[in-house]
This record gives sequence, C-alpha cells and structure tokens, in this order.
Amino acid sequence: MDKAIDPQTWLAQAKLELEVAKHLEQEFRPKPLEIICFHAQQTAEKAIKAVILYSVPQNSVVKTHDISFLLNSIDKDKYPFEEYFYDYADELFPYSVAIRYPNMLQDSIDEYKTTQALNHAEEILHWAIGAIQQD
Repeated sequence: MDKAIDPQTWLAQAKLELEVAKHLEQEFRPKPLEIICFHAQQTAEKAIKAVILYSVPQNSVVKTHDISFLLNSIDKDKYPFEEYFYDYADELFPYSVAIRYPNMLQDSIDEYKTTQALNHAEEILHWAIGAIQQD
C-alpha cells in the first residue's frame, strides 16, 4: 500500500511524534516547551488522519492542521470519540503553525500547558489505535 495513504504508516508516525515529544520533555534542559507542544499537536493530527484513512480508503488525506475539521470528517457512529476532543483540538491547533514563527508562542507556553498538550495527544492516539483495531 502507498505509505501516503496507509493508515498504519500514519499511526506509526503519530506514535513517533509522541515519543519525540516525551523524549524532549524528559531529557532536554531547558525544556523546549514550544517544540514539545508542536510534536504533541502532530501526534493528534496524524492519529486522526490514520482513522480517516482507515475508515474511508482514499487517494490522499486532507492537508490541514485543523484537528476539529479532521474530527468532523470521522463517522462518530462507527468511531465514537469524546466530545471534549474538540476542546483538545482547540488547545493543540495553535501549536501546529505558530511554532514555525519565532516568538509567537514561547511566552504563552508553560509547563502546565505542555503537560496538557502531551496528555491530550496521548489520549487521542490511544483512541485512534483502538478505533483502527476494533474492526
């Protein structure tokens, strides 16, 4: 299968993003909080895209970082998720783009927000793994 549309490839990438984020959080000093949050956002985005590709085989995946938009692309009856994932999406989305521009987020990210981003990403990843394994 083409790796660009293979759900398992996307899921593996999501897992790797989370591993990188956790490694940075545990090992680097000072902690690169904005980079950790970026990888957390990427974890959630790629995990959700894996479910989308799994549920409806496609030729490509939508090129967006908007996690809420991606969640709206999922059949909630077949792959139910918690409504608070939309809250997670709102918290994670800014990390996808603003981090690419120096000084946009660095002053607004703290340890608490970083921990939340990691927790949200991990919960979405676990949901995605379960969604794909349910069939």
